[in-house]
Amino acid sequence: MANSIEGLIGTPGQMGFSRRDLLRFAGIGGLAFAMGGSLVACAPGEAGGTAATPGSKEFNVLNSYFTLDNVYYDAYNKGSQAAMGDLNLKYFQAVSNNDPNAQLSQLSSVGLQGISGVTMIASNNGIQPELVRSLQNQKVYTANMWNNAPWVTPLDIGDYYLTFGVVNGPATFQSVAELLFRKLDGKGKVIQIDGIRGASINDERLAGVAAAAKKFPGIEMVPEQAGGWSRTDARPVIDALLVQHPDVAGIISHNDDMTVAIVEALKTKGLAGKVVVVSGDGVPEGLALIESGDVYATLCTHPAWLGGYFISRIFDALNGWKPTPAERMMHWGCFSVNTPEAAKRYGEIMYADPAPYDWTRMSRVLNPDTWDPQNLIGPMDPSLYWAYQESSKPAGYELPAAYQGQKWETDKANTLALYESHFKSDPLAEVRELCTDGAGDIVV
Repeated sequence: MANSIEGLIGTPGQMGFSRRDLLRFAGIGGLAFAMGGSLVACAPGEAGGTAATPGSKEFNVLNSYFTLDNVYYDAYNKGSQAAMGDLNLKYFQAVSNNDPNAQLSQLSSVGLQGISGVTMIASNNGIQPELVRSLQNQKVYTANMWNNAPWVTPLDIGDYYLTFGVVNGPATFQSVAELLFRKLDGKGKVIQIDGIRGASINDERLAGVAAAAKKFPGIEMVPEQAGGWSRTDARPVIDALLVQHPDVAGIISHNDDMTVAIVEALKTKGLAGKVVVVSGDGVPEGLALIESGDVYATLCTHPAWLGGYFISRIFDALNGWKPTPAERMMHWGCFSVNTPEAAKRYGEIMYADPAPYDWTRMSRVLNPDTWDPQNLIGPMDPSLYWAYQESSKPAGYELPAAYQGQKWETDKANTLALYESHFKSDPLAEVRELCTDGAGDIVV
């Protein structure tokens, strides 16, 4: 870990289907850098595994993070490091501490510094187009996860914006909300604590809950309040809401960190065990709350898998693979856990070191016929995915032709079938078997 590329802005922060598979498809319609310093690098193979050698050239790949000071991104980072080690890539990292301008500065000259690929989470939607255009101009292959400005597709940017990947926020949080509403027998008052307005995943989760509520007329939704994705910020919000709504029956929290504060507030008010809580992210603290019976369910988004899978995409592009338009905007499958047994087992598997994935088997270049993503992945339909943000579409904008018409519908269906057919091994299959009421069903 002693190698570095001098002059870059940024230093590391402190940081097979089972019988219950049900594939559900949506129909509703990070990372900061301090000034100065250098990027930290790890040698290939340092993260563990046997390095793959498809060619003689060793590529430098950078991960751009919000933060490494939480367990989710720590697991993401470990998956990424392990994949780079197995794929013979040299690992660099930079942490932006949620400062969009710092992230832009950090990535503004990585091509000149010898970086050939970047995986990143854009700090917010607003900075994302500038980030990927900068990397496109530098001819640096880029995989961006979670945050992407609506109506900006990789095809609008260029070939080096390799892929945008995200969970299907509307569909997945619709499934979370429906778990809660069914648990409440379709009636009662429900509080919703969301994260930070303007982040795409936040708005998507709001849209998913709204879609679920339309299906349950007996549910009374309290106007949502923002909790900033943080237990510190969420605590006064939930305290005030519990005073205003002492008859609340359920709470939807957009992430597990806020859920910790929500559970503490419920205990203070003597409401623990009386109010049903659902959440998102599937980090160890959230899983522990399910084991203890304080939370009913949480959406698990697989950080270790995420960290490694998109490295395999960068690796393949650097070695000549060209994705189709349908493969450049993808949802990865995730599911909720809602039993103590499932929560315990998910934590043991996802946060193990090493994670239980074969990173080289994910590669299309190394395994032309037998590649296996080890999770279900489906193409994103931008017209559906951004349908709830129709008002934000720029005047005169039309999606690229590749995302329109009958040919697109055919490409989308064929791509889904292709990835479904290659999803052969699932390290989380046993977890999903331990869930109830559809919680373990994969949603893409």
